[in-house]
Amino acid sequence: MVRITKEQRGASGVARFTVSDTERSSEENRTVSGREELGDLLVGKGVPFSAVERVLGQLEQANSALLEVQPRIGPKIARALFDTVCNPLIESLELELALIERRNWTFSFRPKTLELIKPYRQYIETRAWPNLDQLLDIDPDINGKGARHDTSVQDLLEAAKNLYDSLIESPSFIALCDSFFQQAKIVAVGYKNIAEIFGAYPPADHMPLIAQHIVNNSGELPSYYSSARFWNYHQGELLGLLQHPETRGPHDTVRRCGENLTRASQDFVDRLKHFRGEQSSLLDVPAFAGEQHQRTA
Repeated sequence: MVRITKEQRGASGVARFTVSDTERSSEENRTVSGREELGDLLVGKGVPFSAVERVLGQLEQANSALLEVQPRIGPKIARALFDTVCNPLIESLELELALIERRNWTFSFRPKTLELIKPYRQYIETRAWPNLDQLLDIDPDINGKGARHDTSVQDLLEAAKNLYDSLIESPSFIALCDSFFQQAKIVAVGYKNIAEIFGAYPPADHMPLIAQHIVNNSGELPSYYSSARFWNYHQGELLGLLQHPETRGPHDTVRRCGENLTRASQDFVDRLKHFRGEQSSLLDVPAFAGEQHQRTA
């Protein structure tokens, strides 16, 4: 909060105003002359024009006014917020957006989670959480965008779980896997036995692993996966299960949740970039500092 005190008009007839930060010492006080100079000062503090007009009107009627302004930060705080919060979050959210575009939800069946799509706080080192909390106090809009993101992540996780459960319980899925697990078909794909396909995974995990790939819309698997030849050979038929009556509804829900998360993640990224760009220009602090800069700063 800042307190604005109007002094008596001098010989020039121009009113003088003292602007003081209520949370700082008197050394932070600043005196300006005239409404225009006061307005420029307040706008520079991030006060909206409508609020400036309102407080100027109050000062016509009274000798003082209180006004809420955004918390002030300096270059060192900005550098810390960029390096420990904004940049890691932006990088992680942009990866998230790339995964969502491919409809790869990074779902894992044990435990049932999204491995690379997370609540945003998990994208930041734990020791930097106080910096995150400071950022949320400075810019409450970032807090709102983050909350919407996390709600969308949870919705997507629940939808992916439901789709996975629908697949595991689907007679069509079970029958198709049973047919592919027959020894003759295993040999035809280039394996000696089913253990070669799934490596160290026990038999109870074979169908869950296939269901996991279907949920994640897995494309061609690289050769270092033991199951690559099997999945790549049967991929079309397995992904076709997503259009079966027992799984079509859950699959459509996952896609809608993915679209909602895309919007939430993009809004979150845009807000973080806006904050970073605004403070970078205001404080002459680069948005990203290279290694050499960070070592010598």
